[in-house]
Amino acid sequence: MREALPEGTALVSYVRYRRRPAPGADARPADSGREPTLNAYAPLVLRKGRPIEVVPLGAAARVERLAAAWRAGIAAPGSATEAQPRLSGAALRRVIWDPFALHIAGVNQVLVVPDGVLSLVPLAALPTDRRQYLVETGPVVHYLSAERDVVTPAGDRPPRSGLLALGGPSFDVRPAGPMMAAAMASPRRGGEAPCIDLASTVFTPLNGTLREVNERSALWRASVSDGTPEVLVGTRASERAFKERALFFRVLHVATHGFFAGHTCGPPVASTRGVGGLWSRPAAR
Repeated sequence: MREALPEGTALVSYVRYRRRPAPGADARPADSGREPTLNAYAPLVLRKGRPIEVVPLGAAARVERLAAAWRAGIAAPGSATEAQPRLSGAALRRVIWDPFALHIAGVNQVLVVPDGVLSLVPLAALPTDRRQYLVETGPVVHYLSAERDVVTPAGDRPPRSGLLALGGPSFDVRPAGPMMAAAMASPRRGGEAPCIDLASTVFTPLNGTLREVNERSALWRASVSDGTPEVLVGTRASERAFKERALFFRVLHVATHGFFAGHTCGPPVASTRGVGGLWSRPAAR
């Protein structure tokens, strides 16, 4: 992975882990009712030509409390000011980003593999001062599902060019249970869905995504000479079609639904590592 990293790039791999207590230490929770301090976060920072740096961030309870406070502040309806979310965001940045900032000094992009609650934290939106955010001050942040994504598989690969755009998919809309019917009665782009069985979930069409991919493909034809764009819409916009075609294109543009489980579905756990993970509460015994 170190050799595969481009110049000016750092790989930051967050890990939510359980610390091994010191010999003779009592690993049980304190009587205060706080979470055991054995659960913790740490990013592993990797750069080309340098050793791996492990930067402990401290107790997971603190990280997750700060992340929840910031997310609640920016999602609060009718918020008239960004002062409070900026304060909570700065507090979160000081805990999850600043401790390893020295190790990524001089890079222009950071590849991030999130873990636990950090999968729900858009790092680029963290405030850096009274006026700016990380997206404005840099470096550029890209998310990976796993560290191995930085390594190009060996063997022959077809040449890549052009744009593959997927949007406006036609979902199989079918009757759903009363909970889902209520949830879909007033469709919205944001917010969190109730904890339900994904098999019963109905996704309404997103007509804006159809316009989005058509506009992107038209822009590509007008301004880019690298290959012809291909657009997958309607019934052609399937997961299988996308996976079969994606290998042959240099740029991929996907415009469709995202699904986030609500808080009642349980807390983030280590098994949710990577973007796109989904955790559901185990069935009662």
